[in-house]
Amino acid sequence: MMQFIRDHAKGWIAWVIVILIASTFALVGVQQYATPDPDVAVAEINGEDLGLQRYQEAYRRNRQQLQVATDDPALEQRLKINTVERLVQDEVIVQTALTNGLRISDEQLTLAIQSQQSFQTDGRFVSDLYRNFVRNQGFTPGGFEFNYRRTLLADQFYGGLVDTAFATESEVKAAAALQTQTRTFSVLRLPNAQFAPESIPEAEVQSYFDENRASFRSEEQVKLSYVVLEKKALEAKVQVTDEELKSLYDERQASLRTPQERRASHILVALGRDASEEAVSKAEADVAAIAARLEAGEDFAAVAKETSADSVSGAKGGDLGFFARGWMAPEFEQAAFAQDIGVVSAPIRTQFGFHLIRVEEARGGEVATFADVKEQMAAEYRAENVERPFYAQAENLENLAYEQPDNLDVAADTLGLELRTTEWLTRAGVPGDPILSNPLVLRAAFGEDVLRAGNNSEVITVDEGKAVVVIRLVEHKPSAEQALPEVREAVVASLKAQGASVAARTAGEAMVGQLRGGANAGEAAQKLGLTWAVITDSKRQVRDAQIEARDLAFKMPKPKGTPVFDGVPSLTGDYLVVQLDRVADEATDGEAAKQAITLQNAVLQRAMGSVAFQGFLDSLRESAEVVIHEDRM
Repeated sequence: MMQFIRDHAKGWIAWVIVILIASTFALVGVQQYATPDPDVAVAEINGEDLGLQRYQEAYRRNRQQLQVATDDPALEQRLKINTVERLVQDEVIVQTALTNGLRISDEQLTLAIQSQQSFQTDGRFVSDLYRNFVRNQGFTPGGFEFNYRRTLLADQFYGGLVDTAFATESEVKAAAALQTQTRTFSVLRLPNAQFAPESIPEAEVQSYFDENRASFRSEEQVKLSYVVLEKKALEAKVQVTDEELKSLYDERQASLRTPQERRASHILVALGRDASEEAVSKAEADVAAIAARLEAGEDFAAVAKETSADSVSGAKGGDLGFFARGWMAPEFEQAAFAQDIGVVSAPIRTQFGFHLIRVEEARGGEVATFADVKEQMAAEYRAENVERPFYAQAENLENLAYEQPDNLDVAADTLGLELRTTEWLTRAGVPGDPILSNPLVLRAAFGEDVLRAGNNSEVITVDEGKAVVVIRLVEHKPSAEQALPEVREAVVASLKAQGASVAARTAGEAMVGQLRGGANAGEAAQKLGLTWAVITDSKRQVRDAQIEARDLAFKMPKPKGTPVFDGVPSLTGDYLVVQLDRVADEATDGEAAKQAITLQNAVLQRAMGSVAFQGFLDSLRESAEVVIHEDRM
């Protein structure tokens, strides 16, 4: 089975998650599962039409999300095909799910939407947050709910197959053993700078330049003019009265209440949830004895230090500090928030055992005064009420830029926006500038419509949705060949870097050979003025500055009495010599091993289920009657 996964799992994670589950968010539809589009069909899937409008909206959204360059015909064509295929795959899944009797009711859909944290404030669904999100994503509520219903349906279908997969005990233990294994090794980094040539012959410089002229061309540059419509500029124009804010305050008092918190101490008598009757009886007797000591007047903190199975809080006299609702086990929380301060509770059983709880202090639960939150609510009110005028203005900007494609003056004058001009820009843009570093802006600037046709760009959303921008070309400076004197320093630097990397690798490989032949590792490093870095009991999952050496160390054979040596070039051009000293396999009955086995069981189960699902989907796609009209895309 492990070999089966290795043979078939290439790319399945991204394939399953992005294409199968998340792809439905790239679609646009109506409030039913399969209402035919009224326009021409781009594809037919088992007799169901995929309409041109639905395809075009999906394609536009995918292009924006993936930031595909509009001046690359080959890339554009691949995106078009991928978009259609995703829509087809989505339709095949939904059709199969419906055929198998799966449905998402209105109640399920509502509950799923309202349970999303991004649509909540203090655990309460806020319809304004939901509407704003839907609008920012370019959906109507009906279109979003159509897509989300399909996503839930696909999730339901996917989960029904994946959750039934299983891994054998031997496979799980083998995978867990690899994850818990530790290795001790040393790394000697041979920095390429130490091996860089002092000079490069002029003939070599000229030869390299002649062979790589294209690499030393000047960068293509543009100057742009642009207009920006910003939400913050419109917020200042939103008027709000004290009466409106007071009404809003009254509506939102529940969300303005500070969370109630309790500080409690406890004494724990540990007991597993599935403990035997004998163990339960013993724990009940133990907790009763401790309660009797407390009733007799013994100090709670002293008894907690002596008897509590919770060693962390026990060392502090049982003190757990302040906690809010939802932090503790439900039974513990219910008792703590219902209890008077200073009173010791009756024994409370949770999944951890029996607790004796004493509430030490309570705080929170107060509602902020109107005066305290007035400015905050005014800002929130303006932010919420700027959405409608902002999108209306953005639509006007889009229309004006489209109707006057050869200038931005009309749009700027009509909407009262400043017409700005950039300095020379390369495809890298201006780092840190929310507009001129935006990939969509830069792709449009160097794209066919703006650069070649001379038109205004589409309206582009920038600054995390806080603004939109339209750009147009002012001046273009094409990439051009440069003479050797202009780029000589760059040519020499490139040759030195290449020479340094080659020399470092040569020296490193020679050292590995010498060490394998019995040379002293310390003396070999000393000759180069370098020092070995020792990494003790490292696990393979660690990702740090030694990641390249660690990856090699975990591929090397186990030492048999003497260290094992190997080397690898680093991405920076240095060479890493690795000395593997020890491999340790953790005991299979240890707590860490048990946790690793539990984790690997879940991972392998999901992996096998996903591979099986991919195979099943392949068969569905193959057996489906699909006609794609590429000439209509």
